Amino acid sequence: MRLRALVDNTPNVAIQGYDIDGRVTFWNNTSEHLYGWSEEETIGRTMDGFIFTKEEADAYRQMLVNVYKTGTPVPPTEFIVHCRDGTDCVVLCTVFQISAEGKQPEFVCMDIDITDKKRLEEQLAQGQRVESLGRLAGGIAHDFNNLLTTIIGNAELADRVTADPKIRNYLRRIVEASNRGAVLTQQILTYARKQVINPERVNINELLLKLSALLSRLIRENIEFQMVLAPDLAPIMLDPLQFDQVLINLMVNARDAMPNGGQLTVSTANAHVMPEEHGDGLEAGSYVTLTVTDTGCGIAPEYVQKIFEPFFTTKPVGSGTGLGLSTCLGIVKQNGGYIECRSEVGKGTSFYIHFPVCNGSEVSKSGLHTQPAITKHTVVLVEDEDLIRELSGEVLEEEGYNVVLARNSDEAIKYAENASAAIDILVTDVVMPKTSGTELAQVLRKRRPDLPVLLMSGYSEASVGTLDRGDPRTDFIPKPFTPSGLAAKVRSMLERFAQPR
Repeated sequence: MRLRALVDNTPNVAIQGYDIDGRVTFWNNTSEHLYGWSEEETIGRTMDGFIFTKEEADAYRQMLVNVYKTGTPVPPTEFIVHCRDGTDCVVLCTVFQISAEGKQPEFVCMDIDITDKKRLEEQLAQGQRVESLGRLAGGIAHDFNNLLTTIIGNAELADRVTADPKIRNYLRRIVEASNRGAVLTQQILTYARKQVINPERVNINELLLKLSALLSRLIRENIEFQMVLAPDLAPIMLDPLQFDQVLINLMVNARDAMPNGGQLTVSTANAHVMPEEHGDGLEAGSYVTLTVTDTGCGIAPEYVQKIFEPFFTTKPVGSGTGLGLSTCLGIVKQNGGYIECRSEVGKGTSFYIHFPVCNGSEVSKSGLHTQPAITKHTVVLVEDEDLIRELSGEVLEEEGYNVVLARNSDEAIKYAENASAAIDILVTDVVMPKTSGTELAQVLRKRRPDLPVLLMSGYSEASVGTLDRGDPRTDFIPKPFTPSGLAAKVRSMLERFAQPR
């Protein structure tokens, strides 16, 4: 009796007894709690169609026979056991024989539930796989961005020196294809969590017109789609690729809100916003407002404040991740904007996105040439990729700068060790063999604390190293970049920080 009480009350260990045919001879309380069957329901019952399938039960019986023949206990072994509620649990099981000589063989099975442990191990392994794949993807995207920088840059330079419309059309196709490649690398970097934000001076109307065909295909035929674009729309600073993502998310949500058809309107307007009109989060000033309006089912008032929360969704299971609007919010904020929602159940929903108007100091990407440099500043350009180094050097020389090219940090440091060496700005790749670009900048700033530094990388700004990004004399340009974009960035930094001669 004492032994049975001990067996019944052993915590966290499911203990069962079996005969040579696999029939249950005893079943403790922990077994009942773990597997869901009481002792009364199990005594005399074989494992077939019970805690094991027939094939699993046959294998288990053979294991008992082996224990009987050899007298050797089964070492701790993992088994999957089917519970009464339809779930499976993973147990660490050991089996040994207890019957006395001359009696029918009897076996004791001791199971420890390790289901949660296995689940955590799998989650950890999955996380490690994702992290490894992310590093691999990020490295591939980085190398691909280097190639795209060379392709786009040389195509732009070739466009500058030819007037042949046929050749210029070929060059345009090269740039367009390369830009599509840049979209691909952006997606890869997003997966790797190394995405780059690349704001440009843009007109939203132009972006919408380019997307109009795609947007029309996103909606159903029973939905009337129209764009109402304000004339003379002010320019804003915005990442065009991220703008596409926001607009497509809002369009898909609007479409899904109108299963029986309706009207979907995308409109733009110049607006002067007063803070009391929109509450906290939006400063007074001039804005460009993008509005996406549908005549769908609307959003209940109690949900309007929750729709931007990650994983919040009112769609059926499997129909949405709940990340679309939270992604929109993050992108809009990252680009300096503000998003709000107004909705009425049964009448429809409007999303308003406000982007601050350019103040005139931001540089447009549309012009091929920047203004020539006023003085002969010296640019130290460090890049281990030969094609990018040659291309960037040629671009900056055309802008009127004296360019010192270095293949690595050691060459740049050797040049800087000369007391008479002129350095007005350091333009350096970040990821290089031996000494990184951020480490190089730290070395040179020990000699020249006010040295402007422009970092280049196919990775994101957030992952370029430990250089103090709070210093305004440090800036970043993501790859792939255009010649005009590089020239504009260098000129802007020199105008602000170059030491007078």
